[in-house]
Amino acid sequence: MREDVLPASGTRYAAHRHAVPQHASLRHAATQHASTQHASTQHASTQHAATRQHPAPNPERLPNGGTFRPGARSNRLPEPSLAFIRRAIGPGSVEVPATPQPLQLTDTSPLRHWPERERPRERLLRHGAAALSDAELLAILLRTGNRGQSAVALAKQLLADSGTSLSRLLTTEPEQLMRMDGLGPARATTLAVVVELARRVLVEKMEDSILINSPEIVKEYLGITLRGLAREVFVVIFLNAQHRLIRADQLFAGTLAQTPVFPREVVKRALELNAAAVILAHNHPSGLPTPSEADRILTRTLQTALGHVDVRVLDHIIVAGGQHHSFSVHGEL
Repeated sequence: MREDVLPASGTRYAAHRHAVPQHASLRHAATQHASTQHASTQHASTQHAATRQHPAPNPERLPNGGTFRPGARSNRLPEPSLAFIRRAIGPGSVEVPATPQPLQLTDTSPLRHWPERERPRERLLRHGAAALSDAELLAILLRTGNRGQSAVALAKQLLADSGTSLSRLLTTEPEQLMRMDGLGPARATTLAVVVELARRVLVEKMEDSILINSPEIVKEYLGITLRGLAREVFVVIFLNAQHRLIRADQLFAGTLAQTPVFPREVVKRALELNAAAVILAHNHPSGLPTPSEADRILTRTLQTALGHVDVRVLDHIIVAGGQHHSFSVHGEL
């Protein structure tokens, strides 16, 4: 008897003349493997038969609209409704989310929170400036409001403080504007610039027109220049021989009720500009355009003084708020 060692496993075995040859051992192992496969096949067949005898039940319809099939790899499960969750978990177990309420626009809401179609700037671009109210146009100039107050609300407040008069607000001097709540130097100067630009546009119109034939342009210019001022001022419009504009000067300024006017200064300025005619004008801060007796006397005095140097007085216009009084129209020259 002798012992050998298998090269791969190192297992010892006894070899003698009655030992089973190596190829016989391999046949025995193959036979055992085949038996194992046969048993597995019989087990699978048994499972298949059981499946055929007991078919899958019909899909179950879930209360929330889904389907459930036992044994299926995936089932269609829609998003559960709130009612279905309540039935499954029990009443009182689910917090109902609050429905978002639409934004209530108030005068305290900043413009950036307004719907885009409601913002003044977007409305102007979509519909034109004529579609906006005075407050909305002012809000565009102001750009922002104050704490707890939108730009539109601030504009409404400024108009209310000015007696709802846009012209009175815009022609108020910057020093007085800065005393109003919500207006600092930047906003006050912005409003003053707007008025000055409008005045210069009207000056260009007067330069291109024969003013004796365009009284409305003169009234517009005087309105934007004199309306809303807190004190009386006296303006003289100097014209050439063709009644075209040479220059419009504010020569005198006074108090709330009167303005000192010196005829000699008016004559001197007319000669300096080589004027052939003038239009006189002043304002009444009281809001009443009716001329006083002092206004009539001053008009006649200036007519006489300027007549000595061949300068005609074409008209004397009194501006009061949105009203005008023309001496020429009323036959008082």
